[in-house]
Amino acid sequence: MIDTDAIREALQQYLDVDIAADIWDEEPNLVLIIRGTDDVLDFSEVPIDSDGWAAAEPYLVIRAAADAATLLHARTGWSPFVTGEELLGVAAFTEGWGLSERDAEAIAQVQDWMQKGHRLSEHPLSVEVKVVTAVFVSGDPIMLVHARGGVPMPETDEGDIGGRMPDALVYFLSTFSDLMEEKEK
Repeated sequence: MIDTDAIREALQQYLDVDIAADIWDEEPNLVLIIRGTDDVLDFSEVPIDSDGWAAAEPYLVIRAAADAATLLHARTGWSPFVTGEELLGVAAFTEGWGLSERDAEAIAQVQDWMQKGHRLSEHPLSVEVKVVTAVFVSGDPIMLVHARGGVPMPETDEGDIGGRMPDALVYFLSTFSDLMEEKEK
């Protein structure tokens, strides 16, 4: 059974370290969430270099990494897993821009702003954010958001988590779940 609360807490601790040190403007990061053979929760970084992250939007890079892992496994038998490990999920650490308010009026105002050719980052309600998006093998997603300068952010209802990044993580997770099953054979 997956203890999503414990994983959420561990991911929040990673995020808190960056926030406490005021570390911003980092490239995205992708990690596998694994329960090791010693039953300890572990995060294993997926090696994607700076050029890879610079090549496209993070959700596209994640999908490409899944395809590359499948190809590598098919050609060489490579697997990122040790026998006995359990894949629990995958998480993406990204940065971007969010809204400090997300009521219907604020969203309509920002949509109008952007339709006029402005960027979200230029809007008075926009704040720079660090986001951790995770998807578990159970299908449950979580999203942690922290704004630069400690600006309070609206809570993210897990029923509302969707879009390109969670979809890319589900795709990635399904690929790596298949690789793990192959490892166990």
